[in-house]
Amino acid sequence: MNAILNTTGQVPARTLAQMRLVASKADLKPALMEAFAEGAAARGLTAVQAQAAIAGVIFMATNPLARNVDDATLIKLTDEFLAKVKGDTTGTKVETPVEPTALAGEVLMAYLAAEDAKQPVPRNHTAHVGQSWDSPAAMAHKIADARAAAIAPMMGLKHEPTVGRELGPNTLDHARQWAKQSGAQMRSEADMMEAFVTGRVTGKIAYMSGSHTTSDFPTIAGGSVQILIGRALEQTPVGLALCASKITASDWRARKMPNASAASSLTKVGEAGEVKFRTIDTSGEAVPAPDRYAGAFRATEELLTNAAAGGYDLEIAIAKALLDAAQESQRSVLAAAITGNAAMADGNLMFSSQHANIAGAASAITVTSLGAARTAMQRFIDSRKAARPVTPYIILVPPEKQTEAEQIIAQITATKSSDANPFAGNLQVVSDPGLAGTATYHWYVLPNPATTDGLALITMEGMDSPQVEARDAWPDFGMTWRVQWPLAAAFIRSSWYRTQGA
Repeated sequence: MNAILNTTGQVPARTLAQMRLVASKADLKPALMEAFAEGAAARGLTAVQAQAAIAGVIFMATNPLARNVDDATLIKLTDEFLAKVKGDTTGTKVETPVEPTALAGEVLMAYLAAEDAKQPVPRNHTAHVGQSWDSPAAMAHKIADARAAAIAPMMGLKHEPTVGRELGPNTLDHARQWAKQSGAQMRSEADMMEAFVTGRVTGKIAYMSGSHTTSDFPTIAGGSVQILIGRALEQTPVGLALCASKITASDWRARKMPNASAASSLTKVGEAGEVKFRTIDTSGEAVPAPDRYAGAFRATEELLTNAAAGGYDLEIAIAKALLDAAQESQRSVLAAAITGNAAMADGNLMFSSQHANIAGAASAITVTSLGAARTAMQRFIDSRKAARPVTPYIILVPPEKQTEAEQIIAQITATKSSDANPFAGNLQVVSDPGLAGTATYHWYVLPNPATTDGLALITMEGMDSPQVEARDAWPDFGMTWRVQWPLAAAFIRSSWYRTQGA
C-alpha cells in the first residue's frame, strides 16, 4: 500500500475516523465498510476523495454478477480496487479517482473471469430447463417483439406482442432495458441510445459487464424484422401462395408422399370373412427437397446513426426490402411448379389428357368454360380408376384477365334461368404476375388448398417464413443483414384443371 502512517507506523486515528464516517453513509455490510475505511485511510484519501471512491465499492457489492461472491472475497476485491486509486508516495497529494465504477468493474470482472476459468460451468450461469426469461438473449427477444408491435401498423400489418407486451414502443425505453440487462452505466441518455443502436460503446459507457462488449441491437433488429416479414406473408400473401398447401420438411432430403398400395375403398365382409389389409407406403408423389434461397443487404452507417435518434426507419426499410425479396422468391418457386408441368408418379404430365385435367380447346373465361372445368373436376379418378371428385374453389388467372374473371364470377340478378350464374359467390378469383399474360396464357380452376391436396409449398421445419439475421458490418461500416428461406414446390395430386386462354 501507499500508506500514510504516523510516526508509530499506524494510520492516524483522525483520518481513520473520517473514512469510517464516509463508509457509514453507504448501505454496506459492517465488515466491508470497515475494510474500505481502513484501506482508504491507509492510502491517505481525503473525505471528498473517499466519497468518490465509495461508489466503486457499492458497485461491486450490489452488482448482480457478484451475487455469489462471499464477504471475504469482496473485502479482498475492495483492497485491490483501492490500490488502483492512484496517489503519490509522499502522502502530500492524492488524485481524485476517475470513473470509480469502471475501476471497480475491472477488478470484479478480472476475478470472475479467473474463477470461471477454473470451472466447467461459469459461476454466474444458472442452469435452466428451456428458455430463461431473465437472460440477455430473452431480453433481446422481448425488445424485438415490442418493436415489431410498434412498427407493424406503419406497414399496414397487425402484430400482438407476447413476451414483449410489458415493454413500450419507445426506443429509449428499449435502450434502458438493454443497459439494465447488460450492466452498463451511461453518461447520458443520448450516449445510451447511440451505444444501444450503433454498438459504439467506447467513451459512451462508464462500465459494461464482461458478458456484453457491444450492443444487442443487431439481434433485436433482426428479430423484429423477422416477425414483421412473417406477419406480412400471412396477412398480405402473394396470389400463388393462396393456391398452395404447405408441407414442412424435417431435413434436406427429397421424399415421397405416403400412398395406399391398393384401392382404398371398403369391401363387404361376410360373417366368416376376412378383412383385407392395404399397405400404406412411400410410393406416392415426389416431394422435392427445399432449395436454400438467400440474400444479403447492408445498411449504411448513416442510416444506423439516424436510427439512434429513436425512429424505426432502419427496420422498416430493411423489412420492406427483405419482404420484397422473399415474396419474389416464393412466387418464382410456385410459378415454376405450375408452368413447368412436371411428370407425376404415374409417368404422365401433371396437366395432361391422361389425368383428364386439361381443356381440349382454348377458351375464354365464360360460364360455359367454367362449367366444363367443374364437370371434369367432378369426374377426376385416381390411378386405380376410383372416383376422386373435387369441388372448384379458386379460379387462378394472370393479372390481365382478373377483371374479366371477376365479371364472370360477380353476383347477377337473372330474369330467366339461362341468365343465372351458377358460379356467383362460389368461386374466388386469384391473380398473380407469376403467370404469363400473353396470347397463349393459361387459366386454372382448383379446389380449396386447405382441404384438398394439389400444389404444395415445401419449407423447412421452423422456417415457415424467412429467417433474418443481422450483425455489425465488417470491414465496412454499418450493419449487414442476411435472409434465408428454404423453399420448393410441387404438385402432390392432379386436382387442378387447366384451360388455354382464347
